[in-house]
Amino acid sequence: MTPFPVPGNQLGRYLLGEQRGHRDRVAVYDATDTALHRPVGLTVVLVGSPVPPDLRHRLSREAATLARGGSGLGLQILDVTEAGPAVCLVTPPVPATTVQSWTGALEAALQRVDAPTEAPTQLPGSPSPLQRHKPQQAQQQPAAYEPTRISRPPQTPPAPPVPPTAPPPGPTAAPWSRSRPVQAPPPGGLYATSTLPVAYAEPPRRRRWPVLVAVAAVLVLVGSLSAWGFFTGRLGFGPLSSKDKAAAAVIAEAVDAPAWADASDVSCASTRLLHHSRSGTLDDHGLIEADDAAAHGWRYTGAWQSDDARAFVQGLLECSDDWTAAIGRQWHLATTDCLADIGTGPVAGVLAQTDLKPRDRGLLHDNQEAAEKLDDCYAADPAAPTGRVRPSYRAVDFVLTKPTAQNGVAELSVGVKATAHGSDTTTYTAGTSMGGERACVDAKTVVTYGWGTTRSSGKQLCGTSKPPRIWWKRQPTCDAAPGCLSYALHVEGFASFAQLKVVNTTTGGFSCGAHCRKTLTTSSDGRGVGNGFYFDFTPHGTITARIGKHSATMRFR
Repeated sequence: MTPFPVPGNQLGRYLLGEQRGHRDRVAVYDATDTALHRPVGLTVVLVGSPVPPDLRHRLSREAATLARGGSGLGLQILDVTEAGPAVCLVTPPVPATTVQSWTGALEAALQRVDAPTEAPTQLPGSPSPLQRHKPQQAQQQPAAYEPTRISRPPQTPPAPPVPPTAPPPGPTAAPWSRSRPVQAPPPGGLYATSTLPVAYAEPPRRRRWPVLVAVAAVLVLVGSLSAWGFFTGRLGFGPLSSKDKAAAAVIAEAVDAPAWADASDVSCASTRLLHHSRSGTLDDHGLIEADDAAAHGWRYTGAWQSDDARAFVQGLLECSDDWTAAIGRQWHLATTDCLADIGTGPVAGVLAQTDLKPRDRGLLHDNQEAAEKLDDCYAADPAAPTGRVRPSYRAVDFVLTKPTAQNGVAELSVGVKATAHGSDTTTYTAGTSMGGERACVDAKTVVTYGWGTTRSSGKQLCGTSKPPRIWWKRQPTCDAAPGCLSYALHVEGFASFAQLKVVNTTTGGFSCGAHCRKTLTTSSDGRGVGNGFYFDFTPHGTITARIGKHSATMRFR
């Protein structure tokens, strides 16, 4: 049985990789198209050497029907070539889930095309239709077939052709049958990619000149229409028409372009947009409207569709002298190497969504993929906020260091109002209902990247406000009696409008009288002043005021 080629063989311009699966006469490989530098799938179908043209044609037609979806495979035939005893079908890489179905379908197709549809007259000495599809035993290659390697095989001259056997005269010879000489295999092994002549029977040729004349007439007509469409721009290709140029001028003048693009970039991008979508198409999309009163006959509406918006911004990028540097500055990127690798298309989609705000949601999926690529290159979790906690009057101050981040803009998110800004710190104040209470905030460092991604890190910070206090204070004047002394009790840090019970006690031989128990009402800020004492003599001893657990003592000499 003819062996399949092995990985590493070069079949024409296709370099074989791993074999994915096979059946009796069909094998599927991963391969590389060395001319176009792309991965492909290569299906090798063993049919015998040489390969008859009629078998290749019928097998190609059957394979194309299967690949287009006739069996639910969903493949595409990119190329059909021959290599020794095989027909090679070139497709995109075949998924693992499809290999068995594909090889089975081809094996069945091979059985269909391998069976003769009729029994033509056999010329003496010529091969039968079934023999054409199998390796010819009389001219067998060497027993150990050496598949073609990547290195160039030695050049050996082909064997001289075998003279054809002349058919004897008689009624059994079909008048349209003829024989061609059978040549030896070409140098380079069993799978050398050259096509050999083979003895076969041809049907009589039909007169084709009427068909050729009709085809030529159609080609002339199509060529004329194409030339007219190209030079007038009426069919959406070729140079811009006068209406297209006017629409490009209107868009360039009216569009709200980003700050990094100059006027020449905008003009260039507008022209590119009209090559992408002509004026009639943009009119249908609603971006421009015909207006005879306008200077250029068009009016810009600003209503972008996703595809047009991305095409315009991609034009801005590609018309710019250095688009990576411009976007790198706008997005605060430390380097732009990865930005260049991602390319103008994905970046244009992200910018179009933020700058032009299309009416539809057509960019969301593509932009999500672009954002993931940008995140892999540039995004990172920032450090949590740092700073100090400071007690304040009925409040706690959190003095936090302003954050910084590479490739993005960092900000603090604390949940309370910022009360002071320093050169490198920001103060946030969390209030308490009275002094001595605890207050906490959830502080976060949030980094926002130019394409919309945010990353954050946070922690909880807590502190205690200054405690309430009470104290005695001598009043500057005393109007109760000539030469008297007056003292009043002051409080702060209590709750707003609190009713405070004041208990006064004395020592030194004098009594507090009616002032031993009093009620003091605080103001809205938790402060207050109680009724004081006045003396028309020099007192001795102490007066102590108590409000709950707080106390204040005034001492006299």
